[in-house]
Amino acid sequence: ITGALFSLAAVMYVDDTDLFQAAKHRYMSDQEFLAQVQRAVTDWGKLVQATGGALKQKKCWWYLLSFKFVLGIPRYKSVSELPTTPLVIPQVDGTTLPIKLKAPSEATKTLGVRAAPDGDPAAHLAHMKKCGLDWGDKLHTTYLPRRLAWMSHDLQLYPQMNYGLECLLATPAELSREMRKVIRHCLPPLGINRNIK
Repeated sequence: ITGALFSLAAVMYVDDTDLFQAAKHRYMSDQEFLAQVQRAVTDWGKLVQATGGALKQKKCWWYLLSFKFVLGIPRYKSVSELPTTPLVIPQVDGTTLPIKLKAPSEATKTLGVRAAPDGDPAAHLAHMKKCGLDWGDKLHTTYLPRRLAWMSHDLQLYPQMNYGLECLLATPAELSREMRKVIRHCLPPLGINRNIK
């Protein structure tokens, strides 16, 4: 509505880098924007090579967030509606390799958090639930004194499931629904009767 453009430079971690590109103006076509992104990716890949590194195809992917309006409501374009030109990364031998274009709804594990650009928390919630149920299964099949079971709960399970909640767009109701299943599964080995209302 305001026509304001927001630009982000980059987010870098020890061996992970998220390169963000914003359109130079609001009237750029998807194809023009893709060319801008390709130049940035090529420059980044060559900088990595200059320092002795290399971009690996299996560790690279990208999202192109382009909008269409359906009855006045903005929606992400699907992968089939985007340009078919692949984004490529430069290799040390001078060749290039294409990298996968992911849909905005496809979550990817980045720094331990499974996140998708559309904000859907389902993938990370499913991961949290699986961690909790796996931990509960192990506790059910091995004998561990309750004191040590609680220690494992507090020092192993809880931090593992709690990691990344700050950047998750889940509502309290969604978190509660998924975590209740885990808590119910884990109560008996912790010495709590789960049938008491």
